[in-house]
Amino acid sequence: MRGAATRGVLLLVGLAVSATCAEILPAGERARLHEPWTVRLRDGQEIRGRLAGASPDTLQFRRILEGGEATVSLERAEIESLSLPGRKWLQRAQEAVRAEDWPAAREILAALYDQRRVALDLLPARQTDLLSFLPRAQLATGATAAALSTAGDLLDHATTPTTLARLREIRLLGHYRLQLEGEARALAEAGRAAGPRYRDSALPDLVLALLAFRAGEVENGLRHCLRPLVFSGPRPPRYLPACYALAIVAAHALGEEDLRDTLDAERRQRGLPWNPPPILAEWPERAPGRGPLPGADGAPLPLGRPSAAPALPYVPVAGAAGRTPSRASVPPPSDSSPTPP
Repeated sequence: MRGAATRGVLLLVGLAVSATCAEILPAGERARLHEPWTVRLRDGQEIRGRLAGASPDTLQFRRILEGGEATVSLERAEIESLSLPGRKWLQRAQEAVRAEDWPAAREILAALYDQRRVALDLLPARQTDLLSFLPRAQLATGATAAALSTAGDLLDHATTPTTLARLREIRLLGHYRLQLEGEARALAEAGRAAGPRYRDSALPDLVLALLAFRAGEVENGLRHCLRPLVFSGPRPPRYLPACYALAIVAAHALGEEDLRDTLDAERRQRGLPWNPPPILAEWPERAPGRGPLPGADGAPLPLGRPSAAPALPYVPVAGAAGRTPSRASVPPPSDSSPTPP
């Protein structure tokens, strides 16, 4: 029953995927996205027409012929490739994603997604990969349920490991932010088991830690946070700064000052920013009596907002994280991550 209710909520809010594109896409440009498609068939024929309908097995196109119109139905298995209007908007969307201009990316990608969603199985991998940034943009602009709906639609059509990982990450974040805790826990545990562990993202352990914090299980949350700190390589995975912040605050709340100071020194030596998840803004009320969290300069570390970290070479600190191999420096993460949950 609960699953059906969840799907109903996601479907309702998922209708907001078609966001108004007036500012970025003028009305004339939006109209041009609905101009005729060119369809190349496996037997070498080309057909040009306006999309008139779709089913799981076919696409229907309306063609202008002498004396009127005709609708042709094409089996998806017959179609070799599609050429759709809007090539320049694909480029604009790529530029917005690279610049992390998520409001612009959301508007452009929503229009392109609406245009292409009935033919996701026939798109080249590079277009599916670009469209997978739509749920990322929706999540970054507060449309969490829409992000979940879009990511679910795209998952079956992900053709590369990077695209698949991005969509799974969005689904995990979305379930956590909507406080669908059972689903978030199951997805986090599945993500942690999938591997290779901690090469690209520490999000599964971060979400498990956050769920433990939300339940008041600070020690359990600390254990989840420490895993990616122990096992991550020299290239920091996404969400590692948030894991450090959560582990540092947990150690402080548990009275483990040596562990707290060791972790904070290691974080700074790795050049990682102080990037606390929003849940820590509530921490003074959740852990009364412990006092402010001390930083390296003696000033309290802010629990509710991020701050920059100095770009220092990484020198391992022996202690809780247990790393001993020498590492000269740490490259920046290969992909930025959304705001911590």
